[in-house]
Amino acid sequence: MNTVPLVAVLLLFALTVVGSVWYIAFRLGTAFGLRRRWLLRVLVMAALVGSFMLMVPATNSAAVVAGLSYVLGGYLFAGYVFLTLAFVLLHAIERVWPVPKARVGAAALLIAAGTTLVGGIGANTFTVVETDTALPRLVRDVVAMQLSDIHVGHHRGRQYLEKIVEETNQRNPYIVLMTGDLLDSEAAFVPGELEPLTRLSAPVYYVGGNHEKYVDAERAFAVVKT
Repeated sequence: MNTVPLVAVLLLFALTVVGSVWYIAFRLGTAFGLRRRWLLRVLVMAALVGSFMLMVPATNSAAVVAGLSYVLGGYLFAGYVFLTLAFVLLHAIERVWPVPKARVGAAALLIAAGTTLVGGIGANTFTVVETDTALPRLVRDVVAMQLSDIHVGHHRGRQYLEKIVEETNQRNPYIVLMTGDLLDSEAAFVPGELEPLTRLSAPVYYVGGNHEKYVDAERAFAVVKT
C-alpha cells in the first residue's frame, strides 16, 4: 500500500474512533445529566482501549486467565459498538418522535447489553445452509461441505468442533472445504483441541484466513495436516 493511502486510512480510523468516543460521552452526559464530559470521554476511551488490551495479548496464550481476558475484551468491544449504533438509531427516532433523554439513554444501554448477550449466545451456535448448484457436465450429484470461520480458541473449543464434524459426516460429503479462520488463538493448539477433525469422513482441503496469520499460519497448517 502506498504511503498516502495508508496515512489516509489511519487518519480516517483515528477520526472515527475519536468521534465515536466523543459522541457516546456526549449522549450519555446529555441523557443522564452528567456534567463532567471530559471524565466521560476518558472513561469511554478507556473502555475501548481496554477491550483491545484484554483481547490482543490473550491471542498468544492458551492459559485460562488469558481466555477469560479474551472473552471479556470481546464482550466489552461488542458492547461499545452496539452502544454506538443504538445511540445513532435512537437519535434518528428522536428526530420524529421526541423522547425524554433519560429514557433514550436507558434504552441505548439496554439495547447494547441485550444485543451483546444475544450475540454471545449465538456465537456458540452454527447454521447449516444447503444450496443446490448446477454445474455443466456434472454426471451425478456431489455433496460438498464448506466449513468457514469456526474460530477455535478461547470462545469456541473442542465440543463446538465436535458438533460441526458430526453434522458434516451426517451428510456424507464427497469433499470438505475449510475456507479460513479455523483457528482464533493459541488455545487452539492445546493437545487434542483439533482432534475431531481427524474424524471427518471425506477428503479435506484447507486454506488459511487472516486469523491463522494472527496466530501462526505455518503452525496451523502443520497441525491440521497431521
